[in-house]
Amino acid sequence: MREMQAHIPVSNVPRISAHDARTMYDSGEALFVDVRKPEYFQRLRIAGAISVPFKGPAHRFFELPRDRAIVIY
Repeated sequence: MREMQAHIPVSNVPRISAHDARTMYDSGEALFVDVRKPEYFQRLRIAGAISVPFKGPAHRFFELPRDRAIVIY
């Protein structure tokens, strides 16, 4: 069975600076989501980040919390 792919219109995704991302990380106000291939996540990642590969099943994005900011990288 073919998995449904996530479709996120890039033009609608707000961008933040590295400084703002660091501030959100330091304060714990954001969840960091690594959308790279799992093998890259295993090699190097932001501490506390979770892996939700972009090419993975779309339903994984619906599992993310709605009560805090999410930084996707």
